[in-house]
Amino acid sequence: MPAPEPVSDGDRVAAIGRLHELVGDGSLALERFSASLDQILAADSQAELEAAMAGLPSIVRLTPASRKLSQPVCLDAGIARLELGAGWQLAPDTTVKTNTAKVTLDLSQVSWGSRAIDLHLQSVTGKIDVIIPRGVSVQIVSMTGRVILDNLAPPVPGGPVVRVDAATKAGRIRFMHERVAPRWRNRRN
Repeated sequence: MPAPEPVSDGDRVAAIGRLHELVGDGSLALERFSASLDQILAADSQAELEAAMAGLPSIVRLTPASRKLSQPVCLDAGIARLELGAGWQLAPDTTVKTNTAKVTLDLSQVSWGSRAIDLHLQSVTGKIDVIIPRGVSVQIVSMTGRVILDNLAPPVPGGPVVRVDAATKAGRIRFMHERVAPRWRNRRN
């Protein structure tokens, strides 16, 4: 049997940071904060750290079991602009395609069908922006073309994960934490 994976300082700091966020927004009482902090500091293995985090409120909004999609979702924007935020469900297996359109997927606003998502992104010449909630782990499974990860924060141990298969020919696929304001150019007459 292999030895348990030790806890890295980065993972411990990310876990403590999540506790601070939860206390700061009122989602976690101080007593629970103290007990969770003790568990995080005492964790000797990655599994123990993830167990300490498992009882805390989720980073993402999970879909109730009665409303979870049982089949994969495939969205094809074609040449039309597509913005997906609140009100849609991210299925455990989701595909988003575009030819020339700009697509924005705000994963901080959606209902997640699972804590682990397989996200397939395909673009010919279009642009896809994916807004990732802080603390979610982004795992690039495969990548073809221009794919940008804009300074993503470290994932929270035991938190949700998005496994990404991204492919673009002449377009761009970008992952970030917040929307980037459009750049306006001053034109001189």
